[in-house]
Amino acid sequence: MNYFFITGTSKGIGRALAAELLTMQYNKVFGISRSLVLHHDHYVHFHLDLADTKAVSQFRFPDLTEPKGIYLINNSGSLGEVRHSGELDNEKIISTYNLNIISPAILINKFIEKFKKTDCNKVILNISSGAAKRPIDGWSTYGSSKAALDLLSQTVQAECELDQNGFRIFSVAPGVVDTAMQDQIRSSSIKDFSSVQNFINFKEEGELQHPEVVARKIVYFMENCHKYNQVILSLNNAS
Repeated sequence: MNYFFITGTSKGIGRALAAELLTMQYNKVFGISRSLVLHHDHYVHFHLDLADTKAVSQFRFPDLTEPKGIYLINNSGSLGEVRHSGELDNEKIISTYNLNIISPAILINKFIEKFKKTDCNKVILNISSGAAKRPIDGWSTYGSSKAALDLLSQTVQAECELDQNGFRIFSVAPGVVDTAMQDQIRSSSIKDFSSVQNFINFKEEGELQHPEVVARKIVYFMENCHKYNQVILSLNNAS
């Protein structure tokens, strides 16, 4: 059996990915999010607010029976407040960093601690963003938290190689996807986000990928991740 722990399974990419994996009888999915939306014999849900780092620090990965592969997909994330620095709400800054980088770091730490002696395929896949690669006005918390996730992924991979514990870590940017985050982006004012019209055009010109399409690409990547040596990848280039 392959076991998948996926954060943010209540909507978007996370929900589509869990549903895609559950079409295969040899997979079992553990969803980690605030809301239960999937029902399947091979689906187990953990109710958890990933912006609550105290609750995340108390989470425990369960014991697994004869795993062929164990996967942690840190998918959950937030764009945060789209405003220029000096106009941001401080509590929203904290919440966005908690969700985008603090909670993934805690889960990675717990995942490696739990399964470091387990002999099977062990993969950590962090969902990053192209916003991690360049500054975008209005997205300071989002872009910087995703850049931190990229460097965290690279560092943990280097540590795992030194420790020879068998984990592979990736940080993958999925491209522009038709999710609630895109709705939030398009509703921004040009004062808060100077490139808002580009994202309106993406929607109007049909350039957004459906979550189900991205989910299939992620499944393909995980099935073939042994072919890749890089930690930081674009999903479009890896599939």
